[in-house]
Amino acid sequence: MTSLSRVAPLVFEGTAKKTAKEISDQLRVAFQKQGWINFLDYLSRQSRGRTILFVTIGSASAIGSHEVNERLSRERSEAPVPIVDQYLVNVPHQFHKITGIGDAYAPKDASLSVEQRYQNVRIIAVYQTDQVPLLSGDSKG
Repeated sequence: MTSLSRVAPLVFEGTAKKTAKEISDQLRVAFQKQGWINFLDYLSRQSRGRTILFVTIGSASAIGSHEVNERLSRERSEAPVPIVDQYLVNVPHQFHKITGIGDAYAPKDASLSVEQRYQNVRIIAVYQTDQVPLLSGDSKG
């Protein structure tokens, strides 16, 4: 059970002047972070001494220039690094590949709700490099 009491004190401090949407957005982020922490806990239990290899792939929407979207996607791909390092202190892990793909797969002239779906980071965790999926721009062998 994800306890709201574990998340709520972090979220609701100083909310007197915040709108319902701001509070809702903070709750969503807090629950996403808790889910990420639960996933890291799961990985640490399952690793059994094996090194966990992470691949992070950031992407951006098609709003803005290509250069800005490349930078944003790179920043998104690097964002999980401190969280992983913080929660996997005693678990061997490394970042096999950190990459940003910019707006390469984002549709042009889409609605805001569609654009937001492309503003993310994909995180893949494996134990061996041969388990890493082939990424765009990579070649086998």
